[in-house]
Amino acid sequence: MDVVVNSDKEPLDVIVNFDKEPSDVIVNFDKETSDVIVNSDKETSDVIVNSDKQESDVVVNFDKEPSDVIVNFDKETSDVVVDSDKQESDVIVNFDKETSDVVVDSDKQESDVIVNFDKETSDVIVNSDKETSDVIVNSDKQESDVVVNSDKETSDVIVDSDKQESDVVVNFDKEPSDVVVDSDKEPSDVVVDSDKQESDVVVNFDKEPSDVIVNFDKESSDVVVDSDKQESDVVVNSDKQESDVVVDSEKEPSDVVV
Repeated sequence: MDVVVNSDKEPLDVIVNFDKEPSDVIVNFDKETSDVIVNSDKETSDVIVNSDKQESDVVVNFDKEPSDVIVNFDKETSDVVVDSDKQESDVIVNFDKETSDVVVDSDKQESDVIVNFDKETSDVIVNSDKETSDVIVNSDKQESDVVVNSDKETSDVIVDSDKQESDVVVNFDKEPSDVVVDSDKEPSDVVVDSDKQESDVVVNFDKEPSDVIVNFDKESSDVVVDSDKQESDVVVNSDKQESDVVVDSEKEPSDVVV
């Protein structure tokens, strides 16, 4: 078990390396770019969190056996991207825009790393506990909230992005599937691509006051997208093995059901 912390205040890098059997956790926080990177490798399990203060990017990559979860949150464009391909993985990322908290909880067998970085005081606290296999990164920023919950048994992926009334929730319950949602407020485009063999979920959300909810049910193969964007609701129900569904909603008060 190796824990390495490198704290340099002007680019302020923090690196935590936690190795227990084949298990690595690396946390890198750059004060100028406000980057936070967590890399957790346990056999094939990677967790990467990248938090950029200017653009408010948060990226999580969790790969355990064939399992990937990627979340990208851009503060200026309000983009949230989730790519979930998994069989065994729990990843929780919480990025709070007011408190500037970034929390990553990677459920593994025996590893616990907690990093707390305070931007004003430049304090860094690392706590590595070998039994709970939690990874928590707390990064002080200004305004952004991203929560990603990936549950192994239900294959659920939940993203909650709270940015000026911007909520994004993704529920993914399926082994082979592909759901892509692109929500942009100006043209109000929503694209859902459901392919039941890729196990990918990508959500791109670009706006201030909007809600996007994607629910993929394994038994009914339903995909529901609820995009509340100037009274624009879009619901997509896809019940096939290989199906592509594209919904383009450009109207302000519009309901589209497929």
